[in-house]
Amino acid sequence: MIKYSYNNLNTISNLEVLGHANMAKYGTDIVCSSVSTLIISSINLIERLQLKDFLKLELTEGIFRLQVLKANSLLNTILINLVESLNDLNDQFPQYIKKEKKTC
Repeated sequence: MIKYSYNNLNTISNLEVLGHANMAKYGTDIVCSSVSTLIISSINLIERLQLKDFLKLELTEGIFRLQVLKANSLLNTILINLVESLNDLNDQFPQYIKKEKKTC
């Protein structure tokens, strides 16, 4: 199961996504693929807008951690979009992705 948490939807300063959905075998898991695509697309946009220095990122197999080092409204909008998209996946596939109550 993929578990994710964030501190505050209005002003995101910490976001964590951990694990694998295990919905299907590797390479065919649509939930894992969706989460990976959301994360990579968000990071690519952050880099394209030259906002990467505003963040501390950890991205490895099954682990994504993000900490905002310097507040920026455009960056926050990107992160809100990412979290809302994760929330949509959680609504569609609650047995494979879960929002954690904790704040990271």
